[in-house]
Amino acid sequence: MIKFETPAGNKYAWDDDVGLFIPLSPTMSAVLNEISDRQAICKEHIIDGVIKFVDVWFSYDNRSILQGFNATFRKGLNYIVGDNGTGKSTILKLLCALYSLERGYITIDEQNIVNVKKTDLRRNISIIFSDPYLFDASIYENILIGNLSAREENVVHAAKLVRIHEFISSLPDGYKTQVGEDGLRLSSGEKQKISLARAVLKNSPIVLLDEVTKSIDSESRKLINEVIRTLKKEKTIIIITHNLDEIDINSNIISLEQKNCRTESINCSNDLPISRLVL
Repeated sequence: MIKFETPAGNKYAWDDDVGLFIPLSPTMSAVLNEISDRQAICKEHIIDGVIKFVDVWFSYDNRSILQGFNATFRKGLNYIVGDNGTGKSTILKLLCALYSLERGYITIDEQNIVNVKKTDLRRNISIIFSDPYLFDASIYENILIGNLSAREENVVHAAKLVRIHEFISSLPDGYKTQVGEDGLRLSSGEKQKISLARAVLKNSPIVLLDEVTKSIDSESRKLINEVIRTLKKEKTIIIITHNLDEIDINSNIISLEQKNCRTESINCSNDLPISRLVL
């Protein structure tokens, strides 16, 4: 595992075994140093992509984040919405087994993730954050890191799927273009598309997107949302967003709110399933 810090001061770890970026905090660094792989009962083989959080309790820095949280995510688009501090990003990190639960459990296709080796679990997960990190290397290498055994045509295919191939081809050095440290030579939208191409190349059945359209231009936002929708038939996609205009109303929506330390579940009038955690 490689740890590094971006010029903006954001700290990450790159898990080379599974192709996963992990944002670091002092607490997270301690967790990564202390937690070792559990003995796996079997490797995680994801077929249906059904993820369940059952009576999940979790606290961070002595502050309660989730209390009795229950939710089900299925293949297709799933959204998590809510105010800052309600635990949206925490849910994604718990799914990646970056933290240990206080109570409850999480399953994927009915298998408890504590019984799956972290390397096997994370090979099945791609996660993209609002501030994706790019290495000081070529565009090609930054996409290839999603799957180091991929061929050149696979890298190009991934770039075409996320609609950045034409932009790359228009550059004097094409895919050999050096992006600079943390992709400083690229716009936020271009960085996010390259990060998405990396995830497409990895081809994991679970894709986690944490505010990926937060800081990009409207055209890039539109294209990225179109790409996400093309993947929904094959993958379980969990999206954190504050932009309600981007939400597909026919999808599963989890709404998190802070109030009175209790949990309740409601359903919309159009039968759209919504789980609401009230903290």
